[in-house]
Amino acid sequence: MDRSYVRSQLASHYVLLSCEGSFEAVVVKRLIEGKRLLAQSDYLVEDSRTAELYTRLRKPADIIARFLRYDYPSEAGDGKLVLARIVDKEAKTGKADRSYHGRVIPFDFVTRPEIEMLAVIKEDAESRWDAARRKDKQLKVSQFCKAELGLSKSFAQLEKYWADVDELVWCIGAYHKKHGKSGLLDISDLLA
Repeated sequence: MDRSYVRSQLASHYVLLSCEGSFEAVVVKRLIEGKRLLAQSDYLVEDSRTAELYTRLRKPADIIARFLRYDYPSEAGDGKLVLARIVDKEAKTGKADRSYHGRVIPFDFVTRPEIEMLAVIKEDAESRWDAARRKDKQLKVSQFCKAELGLSKSFAQLEKYWADVDELVWCIGAYHKKHGKSGLLDISDLLA
């Protein structure tokens, strides 16, 4: 994926951030509050049901019904909306993206293996994670974070945990250096 193209689309269109889970939503919320996203706050689409500048909706039909009732102004004059999906694996494009009828520019920002790796990095627990993973190949990072770091998926707890946006941005950078795949976008690509 051409990162410069993605960055130019994020900077020149209205952007709908779609978060897969609570952890992703808290990370995005903190980045918005800290003004750390490439997309300007004025160009983030608000979810009218939650009054947040992101949505938890992921199904194309739901996104079409709630967000694609009108054209969005852009520098290119194309009326398209950038859909930035923060997910733990790349979505299978094709039928789902075609359902947007060319009105959406979709990008997947992949947090593989899971976004909870940010907490593992924050707690300097990568060697503990590696050891636990060697013992149980089916162990998920989220399970490790709950059992070993006492971190739940509670939105309120996660907001407290990620109160320091500078620390969050540092963890995202460290994650990208260690786990970033050359062909996939990750959340570091959303940062200004």
